[in-house]
Amino acid sequence: MGANPLGRPRPRRLSRPPLDAPDRTQRARVLVAAGLSLVYWGVVLSFAGHAVIFPSILLPTPEWIVAGALLAWAGGGLLSVAGPIACLYVPRESRAAGLILTSVVLEIVSLLIGFFAAGADGDNLPPALEGGLRIAGWLSGLAAIVVFLLFLRRLGRYLKRSELAYEARWLIVAGLVLAGFVVIVPVILALTAPVIFFLSGSEAGGLLLLLPLSVLVYGVLLAAMIYVLIRYLRLLTDLRHALLRDE
Repeated sequence: MGANPLGRPRPRRLSRPPLDAPDRTQRARVLVAAGLSLVYWGVVLSFAGHAVIFPSILLPTPEWIVAGALLAWAGGGLLSVAGPIACLYVPRESRAAGLILTSVVLEIVSLLIGFFAAGADGDNLPPALEGGLRIAGWLSGLAAIVVFLLFLRRLGRYLKRSELAYEARWLIVAGLVLAGFVVIVPVILALTAPVIFFLSGSEAGGLLLLLPLSVLVYGVLLAAMIYVLIRYLRLLTDLRHALLRDE
């Protein structure tokens, strides 16, 4: 049958023209820059939450402050996951898609292990298995950070900013060294404590020597962590600016 001349013509579907390569690259750079901003604020909120939660264990703190700190810590964790997910749109020519995908997977695995270990009943879960799960979650989270820094290094090379790529490499080395000290320092203090108690001749004297030593060691470690954290935040900011410079 022929077409009905009195029939209503069908409207043509409006299709969006495909983006050319420069437009796709431009949009990808904007999304990655937004992802780096999410990571930035995720780190800030997480650090602010920890800065309140840990002292509240020893010092009396109002409940509303602790609740706000927990909310900031949880929000920072969500932003720290959402940021790398947004970075999955990294331009293909950067050759960094595999690194950021690996980082996202490792971070999700770390979160799932943490939720499982926290939600499991301690009576039904053997202590060795619970400890193994927590160690696995910590290692997965550490690996996610290292791979994300490798992604930032690759991103710096893609942007032809060798100084930013070098800064990412420096942060990888410094982060691994700090992680090693976080594990080693408690072991060293635990091994030296009997020696200190023996040399002091009394338990009270040993505590007077061990407590200032522990405060000094952890104080130096905390200062080093804050210094590395500041350089990490500055790297995120510099990379974001470099991505948007030609936007």
